[in-house]
Amino acid sequence: GRFREAIECTEKALLVNPGYANAYYTKGMNHTALGEKTEALNSFNRAIEFNSGDPDFFLMKGNLYLEWRNGDEALKCFNLSTKIDPGYVPGYSGKGDALLLVGELEAALKAYDKAISLNPHYPSAHSGRAAAMKAKKP
Repeated sequence: GRFREAIECTEKALLVNPGYANAYYTKGMNHTALGEKTEALNSFNRAIEFNSGDPDFFLMKGNLYLEWRNGDEALKCFNLSTKIDPGYVPGYSGKGDALLLVGELEAALKAYDKAISLNPHYPSAHSGRAAAMKAKKP
């Protein structure tokens, strides 16, 4: 893809409007696609600084922490995403992933179940739930 070019475009947009949270979010998504996780985290943090009411921003930040195997920080992000929007299915699924990572299997199952109850067709919640069930068996 043209991720580097997209980053340059968002940087130009930020010159015009330095407080444009969605531009930072887009920049973070493009850094993520390029595997530039630290730069992505910095971009998501800036997006949150200008708009702390968008659950997607916390979701993407939490996903980075999951990739870094930091379940506790990921969990904080996913909890914030579902606090902002109690019907935010990806946040509950991410919460399940973070809880699974830190070994809280029962809590992970509850988070996946919540995601599935909100959207029975959300694949990540089903695959996460299956992983938690497998980890729970002796």
